[in-house]
Amino acid sequence: MKVTSPQELGNVLRAVRVGLNVPLADLAETLNTSQTLLRRQEQGEATVAVEKLFSAMRELGIELHLSLPPPLDERAIAASAQDGKRRRARP
Repeated sequence: MKVTSPQELGNVLRAVRVGLNVPLADLAETLNTSQTLLRRQEQGEATVAVEKLFSAMRELGIELHLSLPPPLDERAIAASAQDGKRRRARP
């Protein structure tokens, strides 16, 4: 799956987390970071560093492709991003 922006990357992060039923709080605890930071990443909020990274990649012709976990595929991610509805990761 090709990713060309922080927003697309955020959509993938959220869709995979929700698809794997990983609560945001659990992921934040595992990564020793805040839920707020993860939520911002999932919403595609880009730091200056992330924006510069994607700009440099575009300028140099570098493409970022992601391999998704087995239970998920690109169609599920795309549908989740287009849906726009918030879903809780907990069943």
